[in-house]
Amino acid sequence: MTSAASSLVAGLDVGNSTTEVVIVDVSVMPPRPVAWDRRPTRGRKGSERSWRGAAELLVRLEARSGVRAGAVVVTRQHPVDTRAALLAEPEPDTGRLRVLAAGAATPGTAGIGVGRPVECGSDAVADGPVVLVAADPLGYRRTAADVERWQRAGAEVVGVVVAGDEAVLVSRRLSRPVPVVDGVDPGIALTAQLLAVEVARPGAAVRSLCDPVRTAALFGLGPEEHAHAEAVARSVRGLGDVVVALVPSASPPAAGAPVALVEGPAGRVALLDAVGGTPWPVVDRVVLPGDDGALVASDVDDAWAVDLDRVASDVVLRPRATRSRAVALALLATPGDDDIDTEALLGPVLGRPVHVVHDEAAAARAGALTTPGADPGATVVDVGGGTIDVVVPGVDAVVLAGAGDLVTLATAELLQLPRGQAEWVKRGPSSRVEGPHLVADEDGQRRFLDAPAAAAAVGRLVVPGPAGLLAFSAVLAPAEWRALRLRLKSAVLGDNVARGAGAAATGDVLVVGGPGGDDEVLDCVARALPGAVPGRGDVAGVLGHRWAVAYGLTVLLAR
Repeated sequence: MTSAASSLVAGLDVGNSTTEVVIVDVSVMPPRPVAWDRRPTRGRKGSERSWRGAAELLVRLEARSGVRAGAVVVTRQHPVDTRAALLAEPEPDTGRLRVLAAGAATPGTAGIGVGRPVECGSDAVADGPVVLVAADPLGYRRTAADVERWQRAGAEVVGVVVAGDEAVLVSRRLSRPVPVVDGVDPGIALTAQLLAVEVARPGAAVRSLCDPVRTAALFGLGPEEHAHAEAVARSVRGLGDVVVALVPSASPPAAGAPVALVEGPAGRVALLDAVGGTPWPVVDRVVLPGDDGALVASDVDDAWAVDLDRVASDVVLRPRATRSRAVALALLATPGDDDIDTEALLGPVLGRPVHVVHDEAAAARAGALTTPGADPGATVVDVGGGTIDVVVPGVDAVVLAGAGDLVTLATAELLQLPRGQAEWVKRGPSSRVEGPHLVADEDGQRRFLDAPAAAAAVGRLVVPGPAGLLAFSAVLAPAEWRALRLRLKSAVLGDNVARGAGAAATGDVLVVGGPGGDDEVLDCVARALPGAVPGRGDVAGVLGHRWAVAYGLTVLLAR
């Protein structure tokens, strides 16, 4: 039997990612939470579908808890479109040089050789240094026999490139070893004028092809092409093997997707000139490529972009350890004229009064300040899925595009993961599975597993997932992913909070919202606001960090 009481009020918070509801007894001060629940938001935040989903959540909570709220309080929301786009950056200009392979997992013998490419099955001719090209991905025995045939004929074989994953198998069958690298497209290799093949000794990195002056000398390039050699060197430094081709003529680098434009009072600014630490102008419109490639203009209130290539560069990550040549972008669309009349929509559905509070940020602050021990003058940072609300006492609240969803998107792009998997991977420390029963953590400690890991997880990074250990990378070391993850969160969240709070945020800072439960997010805020004292909200002393807006609505109504 469900009991109704006029003292019970339900606060509904529809967020970009999740919807929270809390039923509160407002007859006592502070109001006492009675029951609460949450679910993923349906549709866009503020849309009719999202509000109907919130109403269903409240009805379900009441049925399960046996209590019924006499009134409901919500915030007035415009339909908000907080979205993220990935814009491919142009490739570096390498002139007549092309990197055909780099960082293969199992290269052959260490060494370096530069020669003209020749198909290894052709007739052996002793005519200067050659790099043999094997097109058969499964014929390592025949490839090794062909190399031996060329060497017996007196040819100067300085390197071998193969199409399949067979460099070690070929190398170990040669009586006179030469550097061998696999994973090379034979069709492209055979069109080159010269090929350079370099394999470093185990555990080391290449030395010649990461040196632009040395590279230019090997290919006979003049000083005017040294910049192209540097572009190649920058992309392969730290790797253990490289194959570089000299092609007959240079071609312009691929431009990637159309460049987005930001339109503000100062005019148009190319997106890639506006990211990476440079403050954005006041944004009015953003022009982006649509699904069909055509440019589409969007009116926006705010935009936040993160250059993923720069994030990887900041932590000096090994080249090609991630796919990072992209920009992750979040846009907060300008509200249109299609406001939802929330009272008219929810009143008949719920059969009770619906009160509307116009300031969502004020509700977040009211809820956050019920944290035990909180300073009444604290700044509140509400980190959601799509936006960050920064509420500094005496200053108008700021709503910023770019929050938890942007971290997920950037993680997925950097590691080439599905968005659902990236949601788990981004959350915290990882481990590397060293064997079925042994993992190495990010802090260097090793520990035994209670149950053996899956065979497919051995040699990969893992995080706790919804069904046990979730494997996600065989390339990164635990310490590398830690450095990259923290820098990414700093770029997406920390820098974003800093532009919203600025120098005004001093003293206590309470972090609330779903991503606020992430210990690394709290550290990002601490680094972004020097002199501040950040802490995680615990709404009403029992609800934790997530329920600030939903509970704060009931506090504002009670007042």
